[in-house]
Amino acid sequence: MSNINKQALNQEKIEWLNKLADMEYCKSNPGHWLMSLKDTNMLAKLALRSVALLDELEAAEKKAVEMPTFDGYVPHVARELQAAFRIACDNAGINVTAAGKGE
Repeated sequence: MSNINKQALNQEKIEWLNKLADMEYCKSNPGHWLMSLKDTNMLAKLALRSVALLDELEAAEKKAVEMPTFDGYVPHVARELQAAFRIACDNAGINVTAAGKGE
């Protein structure tokens, strides 16, 4: 979901919550939308949780974008490993330079 879509969805939920907060629910007032307080609270909690989850998703995506990529090759580490390999081979009596020449 793009940032624009998320922001629009977030804004829609906030506007819906504001409208919900401004409405009066009264069973004795015919012609108005009737809803129990329990249902109203449940819907408000669901909407607020959706907004919170959307914010968490945006934060997680932002964190994922900020993480550096690693291609598996670090030149100075490769040189150090090659040097350590040569030292280990020398200590074992293996001539690495001669091994490449068919000896």
